[in-house]
Amino acid sequence: MKRSLLVLLVVVVVVVLASSGASARGQAASAPPAAGSPAPPAAKPSRDSLTLVRARGKLLACVAPQAPWAIHGPDGALSGFSIDVATRLAQDLGVEVVFVPTDFASLVQAVAEGECDIVAGGLSPTPERALFAHFSDAIARHGIAVLADKQAAAGWKAPADLDKPEVTIGAVAGTAELLDARRAFPRATLLEVPSWAALGEALLAGKIQAAVASEPLPQVAVKLAPERVVTPFAEPIGRRGEALAVRRGDLEFLAYLNIWVDARRSDGWLDARASEWFGRLDWAEAEPKP
Repeated sequence: MKRSLLVLLVVVVVVVLASSGASARGQAASAPPAAGSPAPPAAKPSRDSLTLVRARGKLLACVAPQAPWAIHGPDGALSGFSIDVATRLAQDLGVEVVFVPTDFASLVQAVAEGECDIVAGGLSPTPERALFAHFSDAIARHGIAVLADKQAAAGWKAPADLDKPEVTIGAVAGTAELLDARRAFPRATLLEVPSWAALGEALLAGKIQAAVASEPLPQVAVKLAPERVVTPFAEPIGRRGEALAVRRGDLEFLAYLNIWVDARRSDGWLDARASEWFGRLDWAEAEPKP
């Protein structure tokens, strides 16, 4: 049981371009080459990632190994919401997709430094993250829920019952959920942990009485260990969207992504994928039962 809960709560391609200057490019565009002269060189791609991706024929997508966004199967194959999104995006771009497994805390840094072209979902836009990356329109929205020790939550009727110094609430450091925990429970004792696995371990060990996490993780934990944990409140304490992220300044790619998100939402594809991975929870059936 403990292993199950821990698991659940657990390109660079650098192009140096030689630029001849805007005026020289304008002259070359307006004046055709003289007869018998060499053909002008092919236009080189700009530094914009959209151009580079299409020229390369591959989309490098950073994903964090976290169910149900990116799940490693027994054969090593990846599946999940982020995998579906990146695969469909690459198909629409006419390129292959290459997944770059990345620690969750390093996703923004990885795309900012060019280790991948895009973070394929799983991130909520925040002002802090927006200093280093551009975010698309939301591809999915999630409730922010409380997962609690069943005994500790016996007397809780409302979120205000947790907002006491004697109640210790956990959240993963660097996540949007940590911000939500601080907002919702300003008087409670807050414990920051380094990973989803550490959050589950702290809850099982009694170091915290509750955890704040993005849905559907709390619901899956209850599904697998109903005798140990519970979601004590019918409504989430907040809601956040998750988006695609590209390096800051990559405006051409960002514009394409927003058009792509609108098109895939309009035809129902994004909603269908979100329902499959965040609503039905069929993927959790393959996890070992407690």
